[in-house]
Amino acid sequence: MESTWKASLIKILVETDAIRNLVGWRVYAAQLAAVDEPTFPCINFEVEGGTIPYRNAPFSIFTVRFWFYTETSIGDANALYELADAVLRCTAIVGGNNSTVLDPGTTPTEIEEPNLYAVTVSYIGRGIHV
Repeated sequence: MESTWKASLIKILVETDAIRNLVGWRVYAAQLAAVDEPTFPCINFEVEGGTIPYRNAPFSIFTVRFWFYTETSIGDANALYELADAVLRCTAIVGGNNSTVLDPGTTPTEIEEPNLYAVTVSYIGRGIHV
């Protein structure tokens, strides 16, 4: 089921014109270190969690950690995060027989390295089996 969540997240992000204009199709369902020859700017994410039984109706609870990378500035990384955040908070994510909307889980954190800037944040997906 996790692969369907990943595919749904990638589709939602790359089908948003403003995001695609910045990152193209560079939305990776893995941490940056696991991506062969990444190009920037890009969005990386990983999904953790699973289905938890609740009164015979399984709830889907996922944590999704995102990294928004640029090579230009921390301001550009924040701008990319803000675009994606607006999309992720108002779009239903469908994976398998589950549907959820993402809620903020952590406060965004800025990461600055030589020639690479990122904002990282986690969201919590709470949905019900449909």
